[in-house]
Amino acid sequence: MSFVEGPRPRTETVALEWPLEVDGARIDQIALRRLTGADMVALQDLVAQENFADHDLFALVCDVSAEVIRALDEDDWIALREKALDFLPRRFREAAASLSRAPGA
Repeated sequence: MSFVEGPRPRTETVALEWPLEVDGARIDQIALRRLTGADMVALQDLVAQENFADHDLFALVCDVSAEVIRALDEDDWIALREKALDFLPRRFREAAASLSRAPGA
């Protein structure tokens, strides 16, 4: 099963100003994607946790782990966060926009 073309792209890439190296692999960009129903179940489970953090949320939208997001340079994290909001379902965008902590906070 796959999605057909819609009114907006389902994926996008954010280039990092400050690339990372993780396990010997260079990360120059991070891909983002719209969430699926299965992702929404995972999101609901995350939100129910007492220690839920914004980097966990954005890891669902991105092709990297929460640890990588937490390690991003502040400017790259802000650029990723702004773009990631576009890929969240409408009902979660406002709540996610209120998350303002830096990735290591």
